[in-house]
Amino acid sequence: MIQLRLHHAEPSLESRTSIPCSIPDADAAAVDAGATNAACASVVYASEVGTMVYNNDLYSARTYSFYYPENLALGCWGACVNPRSQAWGYHRHDLEAVTVLFTQGGLPRHVFFFAHADRQGMWVPWAECERTADGALVVYVARGSHASYPRPGRYWRVLGFANDVCSSRGAMVRPVVRPAQDRDLEGGGGFSLRAQLRVPPPTSITPWQRFILPFCAELR
Repeated sequence: MIQLRLHHAEPSLESRTSIPCSIPDADAAAVDAGATNAACASVVYASEVGTMVYNNDLYSARTYSFYYPENLALGCWGACVNPRSQAWGYHRHDLEAVTVLFTQGGLPRHVFFFAHADRQGMWVPWAECERTADGALVVYVARGSHASYPRPGRYWRVLGFANDVCSSRGAMVRPVVRPAQDRDLEGGGGFSLRAQLRVPPPTSITPWQRFILPFCAELR
């Protein structure tokens, strides 16, 4: 169902060798002590099926979530100058996602690619999404931040100081699908996974809104 396309110069060694990881079966203290460094299977967590109205039509919907051990700090023009600076956004535990809308007959029709906060993502019709020869949805993973995008390229953010960059030249990962279960690691890095559908906003962010973050009033 999903194929992840990683950036060819993913700066997070931990993530590059195990993107995405399964959530460690350990407490938060063990996770922060480095439990996520261990090799683990590539996994996508499928939420419970819910319903959603989009463009006045009712759909069945499912969220596919990807866990990464860390999210690197932002850097000027998309380069991670100080990749593990907490002052510039570095944090342990990173959860990214896409939500797919299906007709009542089970046919996919729309995909929402989450990127950072919910209202920074974008809708793409299924017919316009890139897919593999066997029909898997291709999700491009931004370098360092791991935000999900429909196509490779540079996505200008925050006046150019926090760009997301995706590449078609990196590794291709076909994750194993597992049902999502409520997992709470808030005490160990501000991370939680929920089994429920992640409902996207009704509209996509525009390139201009993405560029002027966080000064865009509509996204506050």
